[in-house]
Amino acid sequence: MSHRKGRNMPDARINIKNPVAVALAHRLAALEGKSITATVCDALEDRAARLTSKVKKGAID
Repeated sequence: MSHRKGRNMPDARINIKNPVAVALAHRLAALEGKSITATVCDALEDRAARLTSKVKKGAID
């Protein structure tokens, strides 16, 4: 069975261009005892929260 993405379902895979960043992310996930997916999701949530805060403060239009 081949992997096919649906018409409205973008591929969830991310094209990683920096193998060092990938290695560090996996190491961080292992140290925290979490999966790499959970670690990346947490990082994205943190980044979104920081950007939201900057928008509310008026630092970003």
